[in-house]
Amino acid sequence: MNSSNDGDGDVFDWKIKQRRPIITYPEQCFTLAYLTAEGVSTGKTAEEWYNLGVKAAIDELRLDAQRYKIQIATSASFPKITGLTDNGPYQITDDMIDDYLAANPYVDKESIVAQAWVYFYTHAEEMWGWWKLTGYPTVVPVQYGTALPTKAYFVQPQTAEQDLLTWPRRCVLPGQVENTSNRLNAVDALIATEGYGSNENVTSGRIWWDKE
Repeated sequence: MNSSNDGDGDVFDWKIKQRRPIITYPEQCFTLAYLTAEGVSTGKTAEEWYNLGVKAAIDELRLDAQRYKIQIATSASFPKITGLTDNGPYQITDDMIDDYLAANPYVDKESIVAQAWVYFYTHAEEMWGWWKLTGYPTVVPVQYGTALPTKAYFVQPQTAEQDLLTWPRRCVLPGQVENTSNRLNAVDALIATEGYGSNENVTSGRIWWDKE
C-alpha cells in the first residue's frame, strides 16, 4: 500500500500507522518502464510496464480512499455529484482505467514520469528524486498570458517581484555540535567537487552522484 495503515486493516484514529514501503509495485513498474525505454531488457516492453504501473497505481489509490474512509468513495449518504455518484459511492471501474489509459497512452520516457508524478502526489520527496534523476517533468517559467505546455511540467518558482528562482536540487545540511571538525572536513570535500556550490547551503548545487 501507498501509506494507509501499512495494510493492517481499517484506519482508526488510535491505531493509524503511516509507514511507507521501500518500493511499491506501481513504482517498480514505472521504474522498469523507464529502464526499458532506456534500452534495458526487462522482459516486457516499456508500454506494458507503463500500463501495469498505471493500473496498479489507481488500484492502490482507490483502495487507500476506501481505507481512509473518504466519504465520496465509501458513503451512500455523501452529497451526490451528477454523473459520478448518482447511484451511490464513487467507484473507479476497470473500464474507467482502460479509458484513462486510452486517453493517456505510453509515448516516451516523459509520459512514464508524468504518471509517476501523479502517483507520488502524497510523497513529494519521491517525485523530487525522480525529477532530479530524469529531468522530467520539465521545469518551465510560466508567465502570465503565455501558452501552457501540453505535457506535465513544473512551474519555475519566482519571488513576489516575479524574479525567477531555481528549483532546489538538495536540502540544506543541518548544523550539529558533535564531530564538528569532521563535519567541516566533509563539507570542504563536497565543496571541492564539481557543481556542489560554494557552501553547504547552496540548494541548487549537486551532490556528487547527482549528474547532469
